[in-house]
Amino acid sequence: MLLSPEQRMNVVRKDERKETTAGSGQIKVQHLTAKGAMRMSIVELPAGASTGVNKHAGEESHLVLQGRIRAAQCEDVEILEAGDSFSWNAIVPHEVTNIGEEPAVVLIAVSKELDLDHLWNA
Repeated sequence: MLLSPEQRMNVVRKDERKETTAGSGQIKVQHLTAKGAMRMSIVELPAGASTGVNKHAGEESHLVLQGRIRAAQCEDVEILEAGDSFSWNAIVPHEVTNIGEEPAVVLIAVSKELDLDHLWNA
């Protein structure tokens, strides 16, 4: 069986990861991989840093790899530490803040519905 291009595995080697910054350059984002509607990143927030309040289409799942964070989404507020995980609907305003004294590192997987309108117009 031959795979079509969209069925093929997507590999990103550690030394080939794209890195960007957010939050006035203080938050480091390593883009691990993306395939279809799913993407995965490692986000590093220095002590006291915050993502600011965000909202966008999709679902997010997080795993705290290092540090201590405060995750807030409206009235839901949780303090999470290394090994803790959480998920939320990203269309609801949300914010993650490093409340520890060391950098916090969070693995984030984001799934966003693909725009399938082109299939109906084919």
